[in-house]
Amino acid sequence: MSASNRRKKQNGENNEQNLKDKIGQTVRDICNQEATALGVTPTSDFITSLTDLVYEHVETTGSLLEDFANHAKRNTIAIEDVKLLARRNEDLKTFIHNFAEDLEKRKKSRAKSSKSVKTKRIVDQQQSCGESAEHDVNVDDGDDEWEDS
Repeated sequence: MSASNRRKKQNGENNEQNLKDKIGQTVRDICNQEATALGVTPTSDFITSLTDLVYEHVETTGSLLEDFANHAKRNTIAIEDVKLLARRNEDLKTFIHNFAEDLEKRKKSRAKSSKSVKTKRIVDQQQSCGESAEHDVNVDDGDDEWEDS
């Protein structure tokens, strides 16, 4: 194995361990909050087991989302993939559908305000240069596909 491949493997293992650690800390924090509210004390074995369960669920969910995107011949996971994943849980499906609608409304609102600001800026520039502002101005409508980074 080359040095470059070893580094990539080590980085992947480090990222995986960092993710496990962060999930573990989050699970521990939630367990402690709930335990305080319920007046119980979770054991470290319980927290470790729950952390493993959550991590495996995250891995499975990520894998399914990748599979859905690949099936659609895309390299990027889209909101449609998330909706497909949630199709069997009616409450989650409704929540994601509403979230996607809100996201789309905000995207359109930003595109409209961006377009009007760009158009005004172009018209102002034309007027300051002595050009006529009566001809059509083409403005990017900002309808680029949304991707999660």
